[in-house]
Amino acid sequence: MQIFISAVNSNIKDLIHQKRTINFHFSIRRIKPASPSSIPSGEEVITRTMADVVKDYDTDELIEYLRRKDLKLKESHFEIFQQEEITGRVFLTTSKKEYRDIGFSFGIASLLSDFAQRTKITILFVLQNRRGVKRAIT
Repeated sequence: MQIFISAVNSNIKDLIHQKRTINFHFSIRRIKPASPSSIPSGEEVITRTMADVVKDYDTDELIEYLRRKDLKLKESHFEIFQQEEITGRVFLTTSKKEYRDIGFSFGIASLLSDFAQRTKITILFVLQNRRGVKRAIT
């Protein structure tokens, strides 16, 4: 199943130019696989959530990923990740209460829990050609 998210607003450029707030309305619908003519020759579209990627991270890879996300985490927070051996799979399933139980403040526990939830719904679209070379669709 492929999921496409489409924004319903035809005047986005005008709103940006006027520096106005843009509200997007999303609809998720199930569609048939794309027809061969809509995919570049020799390529296929692969859809994955960011959680599909993060779940395979070991502790060090997860820490590097969180550093890149600029969540304003301190070195002491990453030390807890190391001490508790939190991997990507554990990160995605840990609750706010569990983060509190292992020593995170309420604010950081909320941040991590909310970020993990957003990670589960972030959809990646990747084109893969016949040689296995992948590139993200932007």
